[in-house]
Amino acid sequence: MQWPKLCAAIEGLVPVADAEYAAICSDVRPRRLSKTEHLFTHGDVCRWVGFVNEGCLRYYLVDDKAEERVPQHYIASFLGIKPQSLSRIRKKLALEGPGS
Repeated sequence: MQWPKLCAAIEGLVPVADAEYAAICSDVRPRRLSKTEHLFTHGDVCRWVGFVNEGCLRYYLVDDKAEERVPQHYIASFLGIKPQSLSRIRKKLALEGPGS
């Protein structure tokens, strides 16, 4: 199998026949990104799907003040909790204040 990590990720979602894997893998085009390179930027038209085979990506939005913001649901997903739980934790920490 040419792309074992990709195939394992797909298999974790839905069973796929060998012929379907072959069709999927025939369309895979590897791309290596540098640490500072963006996969997508604001205004890009998404014409393909990405799969991270090695390493990681950082997802963020830039607000009106040109500050980088990570959406709360991504933080919650990384921590393995629901966004509502993260919201409650953030409120509790805000109420306790720094150094509590």
